[in-house]
Amino acid sequence: MTARQKIELRLSQVRTRLNEIAGLEGDDFTDQVKAEAATLQTEYADLELRHQAAIVADGVTETETATDPDAEARERLELRGRVSIVDYIDAASNGRDVSGAASEYNAALEIRGDRFPLELLAPDDLEERATTDTDGRVTQQSWIDRLFATTMARRVGVTFASVAPGQVSYPVTTAGGAPAQRARTQAAAEAAWTVGATVIEPTRSSIRAVFNRVDALRLPGLEDALRRDLRMAMAEGIDRAIFVGDATTTKNEADITGLTGASIGETTITQANKAKYDKTLEAFTAMVDGIHAGGLGDLNIVSFLGAWKLWEQTIANSAAENQTMAQFLRAAGLSWGLRGGVEAATSNGKFAAVVGLARGIRNAAVAPVWADAALIRDPYSGATKADVALTMHTFWGFKIPRPANFKRLKFVT
Repeated sequence: MTARQKIELRLSQVRTRLNEIAGLEGDDFTDQVKAEAATLQTEYADLELRHQAAIVADGVTETETATDPDAEARERLELRGRVSIVDYIDAASNGRDVSGAASEYNAALEIRGDRFPLELLAPDDLEERATTDTDGRVTQQSWIDRLFATTMARRVGVTFASVAPGQVSYPVTTAGGAPAQRARTQAAAEAAWTVGATVIEPTRSSIRAVFNRVDALRLPGLEDALRRDLRMAMAEGIDRAIFVGDATTTKNEADITGLTGASIGETTITQANKAKYDKTLEAFTAMVDGIHAGGLGDLNIVSFLGAWKLWEQTIANSAAENQTMAQFLRAAGLSWGLRGGVEAATSNGKFAAVVGLARGIRNAAVAPVWADAALIRDPYSGATKADVALTMHTFWGFKIPRPANFKRLKFVT
């Protein structure tokens, strides 16, 4: 079953359960069921975003189905099944363009023959295999990777999309008129309206690993593990930059301004109030504006580690009820995902959470990824030491065309 099919199956299951809950009445509609419904609604919104991303990754438009793709999409999917990352590594190590199916695949993606298509970096389900050396004494088990690359940027509502070479523009209507009652022959007043455009240029994220050929012979699967590690580290690094930004010391055009530094609405909780369940709920309720969010179920919350620990460990109400703040907030209809590893870059953990308001969230914050990515295998620079370098470049950008769809929760003294 493909990743897209798994998402579609879960979407169907969530819809079925929400329909069942909608039919409950009276005593059957308990607080527990109410909390379950809120959680499912949040999961449904997250699944919709992931489903859209899966459609883009499959090369199929939103109006097409997996059972009836057009001829171009069919050809592209067929070519993708015939190419391997090894084709690109061999071509790069020999200083030539890819050939055969890989060349056709690049042509279908409209990228050069010496470039690596980013679509091939989609994580695969890994099969665990034990390998035994020739002397029969040492059995190597499956590799234990250092990272588990998951992205919380999608949960908060960031739209990822593969784009063609060139600048990417996202037009936004920023102001307009309002309807008013008019007499039968009275003309409508001319409305003052404006349209803005958010333009994004590619920036580059790069990562590099060097290994020795002796180690590759001593440890079967070493190069595959390093390529996997590079890919996961790149995904984690891009996700982190979307939250906390990434400013370089050289060219300003390479800077990424993250959600914790962007000009978006911010709700604060004082040191005295952050451990009070009612004040925390009040802060989230204040984010519901009736336009971009129609209720607590429309808040796509990504909590940072410090806030999550506080909510899970602090007793709400009274000790007799033994209910944590997290349990209280979930019962009120909130749910959240957790993003660790960002506190050091956010004023010692003062940022508690980033929230996306789910109504109209599509393209409210965008992270375009240029398909013209490069994976370079260099066995020459360190040839005298039998070193091989793997370098990965990803070209992407991040901006927020409609800041009104995003809020921050921050702890202050």
